[in-house]
Amino acid sequence: MSDQRRLHPLALLIFFLKKLREWFFVLLIIFIPNDRVPYKFALPAGLVLLFALIFSCLAKYFFTKYQLTDDSLIIRTGLINKNQAIIPYTRMQNIKNSQNILLRPFDLTKLEIETAAGGSDKAEASLEVVPINLQDELLLKMNHGQIAAEKEKRGQASYSMSLSQNIARVLSTPGREIGYLLIALVLDNVVDIIKTIVQNRSNLLEGIFKFNRVEMAIIVGIALIIYLLNFVYQIVSFYNFTVTRTKNSLEFSHGLIKRVNKQIPLNKIQTIIIEQSLLQQILQIASVRLQLAGGQEDDEGLYDAIYFLPLIRLDSCFELMAEFLPEWELEKPNYQLTGRGIWYFTRWIYLWALVSCLMLRFSLIIGLVLLFAVLIYGMQRIFQKQSQGYAINPDSIWIRYYSYLNRRQVLMIKDKIQAVKYMTTPFLLKKNLGHVIVVAKSGNGEISARQKFVDKADFKQIQDFYLD
Repeated sequence: MSDQRRLHPLALLIFFLKKLREWFFVLLIIFIPNDRVPYKFALPAGLVLLFALIFSCLAKYFFTKYQLTDDSLIIRTGLINKNQAIIPYTRMQNIKNSQNILLRPFDLTKLEIETAAGGSDKAEASLEVVPINLQDELLLKMNHGQIAAEKEKRGQASYSMSLSQNIARVLSTPGREIGYLLIALVLDNVVDIIKTIVQNRSNLLEGIFKFNRVEMAIIVGIALIIYLLNFVYQIVSFYNFTVTRTKNSLEFSHGLIKRVNKQIPLNKIQTIIIEQSLLQQILQIASVRLQLAGGQEDDEGLYDAIYFLPLIRLDSCFELMAEFLPEWELEKPNYQLTGRGIWYFTRWIYLWALVSCLMLRFSLIIGLVLLFAVLIYGMQRIFQKQSQGYAINPDSIWIRYYSYLNRRQVLMIKDKIQAVKYMTTPFLLKKNLGHVIVVAKSGNGEISARQKFVDKADFKQIQDFYLD
């Protein structure tokens, strides 16, 4: 049993900087002179707040201690409300460490500990600003002194993403931020333009030119800045991304300013997802994600999904996954296509296209917006028809489908499938057609893979696989 330990003294600075970030705008309001709060009252109030922040940081530092016993990690916190967390080594499943730019020069890190009982989005316990070798101590305890044998297994399979691949990943998966920003900033102005067109019966170009060009330039400028910031953030976050297979886990490491290292036990992997944006489909590249049991951070996409292979050539994807996960017996699936007749997928599109063309006679801008929406929806349906399918393995099933022009291939384990649903209408029933939804447990929730206008014989095969 070891003695109780405190956090590194640098924790005082880290805590204080975090408090300043949380209370920055309050302090800004207090210290900026204004008519409502006289400066002679604002200054003492600000100093009192600063003193309170400093005191809370000191209290957190001096009253946070941890101890490594023979069978568990004990963390004690609190000045008034005393808290004690006892985490047995046998319950620990994952220890994630992350180093920001302040911690790295001092060989310090933040450890987040996940246990077998984990089910929330946060780790069961965390230790901020501790020596980086504490992770090895905990791993040694977790593996009953066999950490050396574990490390000898490393290098069986590995993957690293170069800077050029990182840039290609970001460029081929456009962010959603610009769309959200433009909707938020332009919506009211678009309504004004439509009103101007209707009231003055002017054409579309006249309505747009009456729009404030300076205002539009500001909106576009802000959108570009947001995109560039997101671009830099994505590059920095996934800088030097590496993943290595160990005996019973996958080890991930990535990040430039904040280096994140995490270990994912193999028994937490529930679903494998291969995703391609429209541009990635053209370039024949893909991103591979893992859905995990319990709580894991969401990497800008599917809930509880983390990047496994952020960018890889599609033709080498399955071979590399088989090297990492030989237990899953992964092979390139031979899909049984399920789409029946292009007419079933596009019949409503013709009607909406006709409505859009008629709308052009009454409102040009609304008609064009509708036509654009019909075009996107039509592409989605055509791609869905040409691509959707399934491939059955002894203990798992691959399902390929489209979602918002993104093609996804999802590997579901039979034991994780919760339901196989078949929906139809009287018209489709006469044609022996229906829609199939396969629902599987994934992360803290579930994932659904849909197949449209599927022959009943194909549904029967999927159902027999599920019930067998």
